[in-house]
Amino acid sequence: MKLYITDMSLFVLAVFYLPVVLWVLWQILRQPAPVVLKVAMTLLLVVLAYAIPLGDVTVNSLAMAKACPSAGLHIYKTVEVEGFVGSTALRDTPYRFNESPTRRIDGTYYWRRFEKQPDTSISVTDLGQPTADYEVIDGEWRYDQEHGVSVMRDLIRHRITGESLAENLAFKPLPGWVDRFFVYRWFGYGGREGCPTVLTGDFKQQVLIPKKLSAN
Repeated sequence: MKLYITDMSLFVLAVFYLPVVLWVLWQILRQPAPVVLKVAMTLLLVVLAYAIPLGDVTVNSLAMAKACPSAGLHIYKTVEVEGFVGSTALRDTPYRFNESPTRRIDGTYYWRRFEKQPDTSISVTDLGQPTADYEVIDGEWRYDQEHGVSVMRDLIRHRITGESLAENLAFKPLPGWVDRFFVYRWFGYGGREGCPTVLTGDFKQQVLIPKKLSAN
């Protein structure tokens, strides 16, 4: 099983924590005590020396080991479309249009429709409601209490029925207290290792297959 702990924390443990543990071990071994007592105290020291810095890391890594097999792209259905609801750089895609949700100051939404024109320009129209059947929902990192990990879920679904066409799952471990204290409190939580280790990238075109645009 892979332990999810940063190299900086391992360095801190090796340089500052391990010498203390070895010194305590030396004190135990040099005491004029029965062998059985020394063995018991040594075993207790080993358990505590591991559990104090790495106990929560082990629990979080076990949670990742259970979650990671389900990570990655899962495609349940593909469809042909001319466009979709969601944000994208339309000019760089083969789609004819996309309708991007935009939030007003009062908290309500409207949809800005970007559409390719025959002269290669892109028109922009504001809509009260979207017209595309399918939408792409970009996920955000959140805590999954059931699995004990951080999860991000990108979803493609039918906008009306809610039918899921595909989902892209990524997981990151919860940081142990050593990482939180020595690393993340100073440098932030970005760059945490997770799964999948290879990003799927933009998977929309694998699910929402672009219809070929008319030549005229």
